[in-house]
Amino acid sequence: MRAGSLSLAVTLGLSMAGCNSETFTIPSNPTPPTGPVAPTTSVSIYQSIDNCEFNAAQDVNNCPFKHGVYVLNLDPLQITDSEHKAVLQRVTNMMTWASTDVQSAFNTKTLVLGIIPSQDDVDPPSGANPTDAGEFAVELAMNGKSVVDGVELLFTQDAGINETEGPTAYQKMMQLFDYYIDSQTVAGDELDISYLAFNIAVPYIAAQANAQPIVLPHISKYDPCPYSNGQVAGCNDDPDPIHEAAGVDMNPGAVAGTVYEYMVEGAKTSPLGEIEISDGSSFVNKGVIGTDTPTLIPTQTLKSWENPAFIPMVDYLNKHFFVYKQ
Repeated sequence: MRAGSLSLAVTLGLSMAGCNSETFTIPSNPTPPTGPVAPTTSVSIYQSIDNCEFNAAQDVNNCPFKHGVYVLNLDPLQITDSEHKAVLQRVTNMMTWASTDVQSAFNTKTLVLGIIPSQDDVDPPSGANPTDAGEFAVELAMNGKSVVDGVELLFTQDAGINETEGPTAYQKMMQLFDYYIDSQTVAGDELDISYLAFNIAVPYIAAQANAQPIVLPHISKYDPCPYSNGQVAGCNDDPDPIHEAAGVDMNPGAVAGTVYEYMVEGAKTSPLGEIEISDGSSFVNKGVIGTDTPTLIPTQTLKSWENPAFIPMVDYLNKHFFVYKQ
């Protein structure tokens, strides 16, 4: 039996607060993104800011931020121009491919994607102090609401990983959208619905797998606690200093951002660590996401990107974030 023989048409009855009951069907084969090529983006993207030093918390309110997205090298002594440019390119890609409505939404906010060496710069071990750049980033995130709406960080030296070398910038931009923009947009409402559909599809598909004569390994659970940000009942994870001020559940943006990464750069993506596999094995970081014709062997299909639980996010991203991508 191929794992693909499991029904991929999962009907989800979702009753949303403040909305009528709606029925969503996960299609067997989502439509790939098509549309005219947008040669440029309407989003203002800045790679620096005049008269602004990133070396002390008191500098925050002196920085003349404007609406748009700032991709800032917060520590030029340790972060190279090539690392900075790699992030700028991915941000430009994402803003160019997004729908006109999403681009307009980004342009109504002031958002910062900062590049900094490591998490220890902003949240050091007990007894240590943040670096100057880290102190600036934390102050900007927690108390800089008079000048910016939201902050995300990329790390170049965090546990041996350089996030500028992979697609993590896409996830961070999706998180900026989710945490600081989406409540004011149709695309934001639909992100929440797609995340809910993902969470309903995971146990539904797991139940289908468990009902087969031969039970194949499959995604059995998504753990929301690591991205709960203090907003999910039953989770005890404390917010970090960069996200605490957002005051939102970070899971929709985290899941959508990781799916986005995989749709653009494939196996360069770090898969969701919050996913649990039924037999205790590891998630398979490959496969054709959103397909109803599995390409992997049966023992891999349902514990890979070919699991149909991801299709709500694929559809969502095609509709709102890949409108102009060819």
